[in-house]
Amino acid sequence: MKPHYILSTILVALCLFSGSVASAGGKLSADGPYILYTDAGVRVIRVNARGKISDKTYSEVPSSFTVTDHNGQNSFEVSLRPFSRQEWKDTVRPERLFVMSDPHGKMDCVVSLLSANGVIDKDLKWSFGSDQLVVIGDIFDRGDDVVQIYWLFYKLQQEAEDAGGRVTMLLGNHEPMEFSGDMRYATKKYEALAKKLGIEYRDLFGPSSELGRWIATWNTIGIIGKDVYVHAGLGADFYRWDLPADLINRRISDVIFLQNKDRKAVSDTLDFLYGSNGPVWYRGMVLDEPKRNPVSTDTLDLILNRFGVDHIIVGHTIFDDISTFHDGRVVCVNVDNRKNMEKRRGRGLLIEGDRYTVVGDNGRIRELHLRDRGIFQRLNEQAAKEYLRPVRPASEGRNPCWNAFAKKFMYAPAFDFPPVAGAASYRFTVKEKNGDGKWSFETPDPAADLSPIWNDVPPGYVVLDVAALDAAGNVLGTAFEREFVRDFPYSGPYNPPVRDYREAALKGALYVHLLPEIQNWIGSDLPDMAYPHNTYPCKIIGATIRNECFIARELPARRENALAVARSAAAFLIRMSHPEGHPLAFFPPTYYLDLEASKRDWNKGKTMTLEAASAGHAFLDLYDLTGEREWLDRAVGIARTYVRLQREDGSLPIKIDFETAEPVNGVSAMLHPLLRYFQRLEGYGIKEFAEAQRKAEKWMDEVAVETFDMTGQFEDVNVKGLQPYQNLTNCTAAPYASYLLDKEDITAKNLSDAVDLIRLSEDQFVHWAYPDLTEDGFPKKNAPCVHEQYHYEMPVDASACNVANAWLDYYEVTGDLLSLAKAKAMADQMTIQQNAVNGYLPTTWEWRDSKRDRNRTFWVNCSFSSVNLLMRMAALQQDLKKLEDHR
Repeated sequence: MKPHYILSTILVALCLFSGSVASAGGKLSADGPYILYTDAGVRVIRVNARGKISDKTYSEVPSSFTVTDHNGQNSFEVSLRPFSRQEWKDTVRPERLFVMSDPHGKMDCVVSLLSANGVIDKDLKWSFGSDQLVVIGDIFDRGDDVVQIYWLFYKLQQEAEDAGGRVTMLLGNHEPMEFSGDMRYATKKYEALAKKLGIEYRDLFGPSSELGRWIATWNTIGIIGKDVYVHAGLGADFYRWDLPADLINRRISDVIFLQNKDRKAVSDTLDFLYGSNGPVWYRGMVLDEPKRNPVSTDTLDLILNRFGVDHIIVGHTIFDDISTFHDGRVVCVNVDNRKNMEKRRGRGLLIEGDRYTVVGDNGRIRELHLRDRGIFQRLNEQAAKEYLRPVRPASEGRNPCWNAFAKKFMYAPAFDFPPVAGAASYRFTVKEKNGDGKWSFETPDPAADLSPIWNDVPPGYVVLDVAALDAAGNVLGTAFEREFVRDFPYSGPYNPPVRDYREAALKGALYVHLLPEIQNWIGSDLPDMAYPHNTYPCKIIGATIRNECFIARELPARRENALAVARSAAAFLIRMSHPEGHPLAFFPPTYYLDLEASKRDWNKGKTMTLEAASAGHAFLDLYDLTGEREWLDRAVGIARTYVRLQREDGSLPIKIDFETAEPVNGVSAMLHPLLRYFQRLEGYGIKEFAEAQRKAEKWMDEVAVETFDMTGQFEDVNVKGLQPYQNLTNCTAAPYASYLLDKEDITAKNLSDAVDLIRLSEDQFVHWAYPDLTEDGFPKKNAPCVHEQYHYEMPVDASACNVANAWLDYYEVTGDLLSLAKAKAMADQMTIQQNAVNGYLPTTWEWRDSKRDRNRTFWVNCSFSSVNLLMRMAALQQDLKKLEDHR
């Protein structure tokens, strides 16, 4: 302790002065201390009031020292302390929060503002209790007390923590500038000091300095309550980069000690972050000059949505007073501090609850009236509440626990584990797998869901631990453990469409129409196997016919060509079908030739029972287009074969021998395709399938819906040996929800079951965002999107259509705007994924490098689903206007 005492005495003596000395022309004035850690010891550099430099090295770190501003008006004691990076996000805002920016070396301006508003007392000590101060960067340059201001906030940060409050420091553009050696705006005295010391000024703030180390822990972006804080602004480029805030904060700090050109050379990401459109330089939120790349209202909405906030508060750009932009969604708190102090204008922002008050050196001046995000704020709050109700938990008694194979949850999950003998209660604890976050609650119910803490848990990988407790609260042991992803919730609005829905649909259909393998049907009676998915006749060739019927109807100039393609393809399906009198009369095969899944032994000579309905829909489309009875008759013939195959309980086998019609396994088919097919035939006035439809629906309700086992059934995925719930899919759940919602007479049970199925589809297969990034910082898959099944965790456009259509059906029945907004997000994303040059609608929406992208799969049936969804959205323009009210 003795060396600390001696050093403290020396430092106090060094700070004594008998007058002020101006820094004009580079003349030194009171400055420091600069504390640097070297191999030789602790180097302490400071300048006294007479401009004399003291540069000494000590064997130990000083315990405390006095700091005085350049003209001797303010002085205070500082104690060195440990520090670490603060959390960048506080979901709960304190009762009072004070915001200021850009102090720029003017100690008297800082002290005047903070003391006038009760943040500090007359002794420059923290007096803001458990509340919070936010400083939005730029302490360097333009003034004579840069170092002294850093030390003031350094000590206030510790004092605030001791009082239960907080001082949040954010990086501006001038911190990285000075660290890089850019002294264009520095007061001359700092250049003079560096010259006298024989070093660069940036070395006084390097990675071996106390202040440099501290500043390097500051974040660039922070969220407190419903506000984002960032020094300069966030624009369209920022949104497109789609970088998580935590990643931004760390990447900027990681290279802060490099020169600027070296930072940008590290990666394209850092080149952007440190560039003119990055968060510490971008002015386009508050300036609408073209050279500033001003942010649009739509993009601002997307940014606010991404962070789940109402406002963005910035500094950087100087205005005459605290100013608002974009109808109060952006607030700029940077002013000319000296001028505004003299003129008693606004210099800071005091936030108390929902009140935002401009303050100055005499306290409160005026209240700001800021706008929230309107309709989407309400929808996001509605979604957050809905996510607290678990999806069909086993505790309801209707079904076993369905989520044993689930990897992620959007709705608060509940799990099924046996009670522990002697347990009086259970402590449920969710921990971040790659962080320090932890959330707990206790309950006597082992079947409890996670709703008490669910909305507090941030998206990401988490671990659930359930401890059994005795009556005294002692841990008896672990009752249950589970790792999963706490998935991102809906948080609208998302990316707006990049083109008109109808235009996108027509271009998507036209892309298929113009494919050489499709045009091959002109003059050929066989499919062109250069497109290998033609190995699935019902699904792919059936979709080809439907696409050509669409082209013939919507683009009259191409009608003749499209109809010729459709007729030729339909003739092929008929030739491949069994004749009347066969057990599978009128059924085309699921498989053709020996390509892809068709060549697998377990598919040869077999057919997926429900695939023929795809061909039946194609024949009905041809009938709608031409009025030719033969197509309707063939579609009816397919339906009659289904009636003959149907079992007494209403079920059908999933796969049968294509010659004998005998089942090849004991698995029953999910009957939603058959039910939609019967439903469509009824629209033609054909009533003969009503009983078969009733029986099929009864089986679905009593078996599939009650067990909640929405197993995937695809022509290229084997179901043999699957355990219940092992391969759930939206492709069963969402389409059956649509069927229930499209019924003429919807019962309360129909509606309840449809809601369960839609919630299951969103919970397990919808992704509004992703926690996983590529090494370059991009999402590995493009969200919002919908995964197809557990065994193919890939965003597929047809899956997005399944869920979006179910949401639209629910909206049309109930008027629920959240469902409309969710469906719109998927359709909008479809326009973004579409190739703008040729209209190509990609089947999968994942990131692929150039080599893998050349082999990207494309399914005509999926594309046709996208075309239909886009056309449906085009017909809902009046409804979509309900989502345009941002007030």
